[in-house]
Amino acid sequence: MSLSKVKTGEICVITDIHIEGKVKDFLQNLGLIEGVEISIVSKFGGDIILNVSGVRIALDKKVVKELFVDKIC
Repeated sequence: MSLSKVKTGEICVITDIHIEGKVKDFLQNLGLIEGVEISIVSKFGGDIILNVSGVRIALDKKVVKELFVDKIC
């Protein structure tokens, strides 16, 4: 499912990233890679703040729609 469908407070694992090039490289450098557990801290207007390995990362709604996850809880 797209990360855009996940609710605040839910925990997920990244399963796929449908972005290429420099943006994908940047996300990977931030720790957003397949198999990583993330939690949703907050959402506003489609943008999102994630917790990834204890670090909060803000993502634009265009990027959020291209990240796919499986919910853990």
